Amino acid sequence: MRTTLRAMLWSMTIAIVSLAPRAGAGSGEALAGGRPAASPVLRTVPIVGVSTLAVDELSGHVFAVASPGGPTAVYTLDGRTGAILRRTPLAGQFASAFTVDGATGRVFVATPRPSQVFVLDARTGALLRTVRLAGIPSAIAVDERTGRVFLAEADTGRVDVLDARDGAPLRTVPVGTRPLALAVSASTGRVFVANLGGGSVSVLDARDGTPLRTVPVGGEPQFVAVDPGVGHAFVSGEYGALSILDARTGILVRAITVNILSAQLAVDQQTHRVFLNILPDNGGAVNVYDSRTGNLLHTTPLNNVPVAAIPVVNQQTGHVLVLVSSTVGGKNLSGVGSGAMMVLDGLTGAARNTVTVGHALSLIAVNGQAQRAFGSTVNDLVVLDAARL
Repeated sequence: MRTTLRAMLWSMTIAIVSLAPRAGAGSGEALAGGRPAASPVLRTVPIVGVSTLAVDELSGHVFAVASPGGPTAVYTLDGRTGAILRRTPLAGQFASAFTVDGATGRVFVATPRPSQVFVLDARTGALLRTVRLAGIPSAIAVDERTGRVFLAEADTGRVDVLDARDGAPLRTVPVGTRPLALAVSASTGRVFVANLGGGSVSVLDARDGTPLRTVPVGGEPQFVAVDPGVGHAFVSGEYGALSILDARTGILVRAITVNILSAQLAVDQQTHRVFLNILPDNGGAVNVYDSRTGNLLHTTPLNNVPVAAIPVVNQQTGHVLVLVSSTVGGKNLSGVGSGAMMVLDGLTGAARNTVTVGHALSLIAVNGQAQRAFGSTVNDLVVLDAARL
């Protein structure tokens, strides 16, 4: 999330991927001296205005939230074929936060107009409950161990704690100014909230939301990710640092200066790598860091092509997918991709190949179990063979 709506859209992109053991390398051709790999597109699904995507690998379903200039609807799709299984209309406009709880089989969709949270049954798509909010929802995450849902309100500086089984409100806790992103560390029982306006991170107890600590990180923190294997939380944002926090105590471990226009995070929990998408004024690149030490391992230039979406890690193949914009050698900060996708090695960060999708993708999610990727365009949803990426 940036200080504008564009950042909010970026931070809402959700991808839940498989943690199964990795298969061998994909079949894409190398960048150097090779031709782009053949199109991996399997089908397109006519859903207009998809703003967020999530994958529930327990049920094998993909959920797409669409708000095509009017009321929001949640689409449930087959996670392998992309076939639409059901459509659930909601009495709200523009989904600003969205998550799926695989443990309880619940889907949570928050809208700012009006400010509310819809609770759906992930198996049937039935609307179970509507919870009114005092402020504008900006981010949501669930802790499956404690059965708690945490929802940030950007304008009130608060986080709502809900029961994951039925969405019942449990308590509201104050955090910092303009909380725009949050992430749960299930292994340590902590919730990390990035406060854009205050340049800080609030650390909460995941059992009941009790505030434990506020950590100054400077800049404008807008993205949060956790590597549970090494016990670190990572925070990045506009014109600030990549901050590394102890995932149990919340203490700042290291701050890495990154002079950038924007930084978006993805963590590979198997290789313990952090992928930082950067959008400097004269082009784009991906920095790869060791999540244990914070050391910079590799920088992959994107041929002066600005990045259009948060990088997505396919945990099963070990590849990182980066969408790029249509402008080469210039600027395109519209947040809409050109259908070009760069595939990086999850261990080294080196570019493996490029893939031409032929559709203007603006966000992507990966179903690792079925090896399918789902990308959204202005007019449809694109289903891709993830094993060929």
